[in-house]
Amino acid sequence: MDTTSYTGLPNKLCQGLTSVKATLTTGHMLEKSETTHIDSRDKFNHHMARSVLGIQAPLKLQTELQIASKMGRLPCLPSSRLMLDVLRGTNEDISFDDILNNPREFGELQVDPHLAMDRHDHRPPRSKTARSGADDSASIDDGVSTCSNISDLTSIYDDSEVGFPTSNDTILSTDVLDEKLDIAIEGLRNKDLRTRENSLRTLQTLFSQKYVSELVINRSESLTDQLILCLRKGNESEGNLAAIVTSLFFIQLGEPNDELFLQFRDIILPILRDESKSSSIRKNYAQAIGIICFIACEDISSTVELMKTLETIFSRSYLLPDRTTPIINHDLQELHTSALSSWCLLMSTMPNNLAHELIRTYAPEKIPGLIESNDGDLRNQAGETIAVLYEIARDINSIFAEPPESLLITLEKKANESAKYRGKKEKRLQRATFREIYNSFEEGTSPEFDIKFGRETLEITSWTTRLYYNIFSSLLATGMNIHLKENGFLRSVFNLDDLEIEDTHQSKTNRFERQLANRAAFKVRTQALKKTRANKVTRIQNED
Repeated sequence: MDTTSYTGLPNKLCQGLTSVKATLTTGHMLEKSETTHIDSRDKFNHHMARSVLGIQAPLKLQTELQIASKMGRLPCLPSSRLMLDVLRGTNEDISFDDILNNPREFGELQVDPHLAMDRHDHRPPRSKTARSGADDSASIDDGVSTCSNISDLTSIYDDSEVGFPTSNDTILSTDVLDEKLDIAIEGLRNKDLRTRENSLRTLQTLFSQKYVSELVINRSESLTDQLILCLRKGNESEGNLAAIVTSLFFIQLGEPNDELFLQFRDIILPILRDESKSSSIRKNYAQAIGIICFIACEDISSTVELMKTLETIFSRSYLLPDRTTPIINHDLQELHTSALSSWCLLMSTMPNNLAHELIRTYAPEKIPGLIESNDGDLRNQAGETIAVLYEIARDINSIFAEPPESLLITLEKKANESAKYRGKKEKRLQRATFREIYNSFEEGTSPEFDIKFGRETLEITSWTTRLYYNIFSSLLATGMNIHLKENGFLRSVFNLDDLEIEDTHQSKTNRFERQLANRAAFKVRTQALKKTRANKVTRIQNED
């Protein structure tokens, strides 16, 4: 079907009347919030499930939603997406999408099946005439869903503009991953912004869903150069994607490399400190630099310097001298949450002497002051950071291992808070988080949940291992299990190196003995890592 007239203009019978104003301005101030309402609700529900039931719960929900979102008819035919609405609990709700612009009742627009299939399969148009029609039919095809106009599912931990692409199966279905990796790297050199973003999304899918360390190592120089260029440009959408891909790149490498760390640090830190940049890109950069330093940096002085930079960022949310909460917008609070999470991750790598000083400085008042923040995510992250600090203090036998009474009172208050000005879901999530933190101080308990992958089971038995799992699973999402099986770096982080995978008939010890063994192995690994870094600092000082 030809979608253009003999003059080359769009066919009004096929595509309807167009409005230039509609493409330049929004119809109403609530249009954006209504468009992202379903994604925001899914993201919040998954975050609450993660805090209450563990990370496996939102990953299961996300997988079900991804499967349901792919079911449907041909792209030229409208789909009700009933299964997706049933999973979201909206199958009995009547919204504007069910009444207005329903293609079943008002089929005023026709969609060319050939162009719709070309767009679905990501094939280039067959001719110049078809090219102009494809662009116009794309906007038509986006609005033909009858029940839900938000059908593309993104990661529960990323912003909607940096989610996984809809063609993950197409990227991962072939065996020639090296060719797809080369094509994506070549796409990063393109001058077109959209092409670079699509290449970054392809790399995000490959690095998160597959463990391809050999392919990445062979192309590390090209990847490093192109990722640095993408990070340096500072464009929000491209920078957010580049920060995520850079973190995944280092997870694939999984080896210390101070020189490589310094290259990325010199690019990321100036943008992270630049307050004129958007809070969104600074948030992703703060998360990325924390993971990069955790994996690649062996120089303890560089780690301490980075922690000071991160502390400078989230210190804006400290209580004021009159013990009141500063007024900060939501975007900056998200940045502070990300910076605090990275700071806590690096805190777990500190040698005993430095860990003792940091606990003495931050544990009694500074970090507990963040619990009074107006942002729920920042409050919960501050509570988990406090739990990690005092867990480290107990491991190194610090004199600050016991929390002050005022902190226990604050934790108990947050665990039972019922303020009416907070939402029900926000209060439910806060109570579950702080109740678990409070019990860890009063009863000496720790987070306990299991993640099964293949024939193995990862047992989370401490706040530190829970912190590691939450951070890495937020990046790897559904590919976390694959990396736990094959990625040697992650297996060493979670002490999975000595587990026997093939022997299915080995005798099983009881749960308590396994927990004690895992805690002892984790403590030995942490102490060895801290001792290695402390010896390196001493050797450098002696050389100077």
